[in-house]
Amino acid sequence: MLTAILSGATEEDLTAYIGAIQERRAILARLAAAAVTTGINVRIINIKPRYLDGMTGTVTEVVPAPRRGGTQCVTVLLDEESTEIYKTHRASGLPDKQVKVEGIPITCCRPLTGSGESL
Repeated sequence: MLTAILSGATEEDLTAYIGAIQERRAILARLAAAAVTTGINVRIINIKPRYLDGMTGTVTEVVPAPRRGGTQCVTVLLDEESTEIYKTHRASGLPDKQVKVEGIPITCCRPLTGSGESL
């Protein structure tokens, strides 16, 4: 595919490739979201605000979507390392070693393996 892109893909070809890639990413996000349950360790990705991107923690609550077709969200208890980063962006005076962050879209969570890598 890369050879085709670099050696002569037309504008229409590139548009089709981009559409296919975006659809595949959406499918992968939905598949990963299906594996997110209470108690699982996750990495937060592709989220705004960007400072949350890459943080890790444990899902403490899965909140049903408010309406049909809405976004299901989770609450994540950040690990100590992510909490320290969080404090630099929010409230440095937070005394807790871990902070709960509510309202994280479930599609922005990737389950982690025991070694800390995303599935």
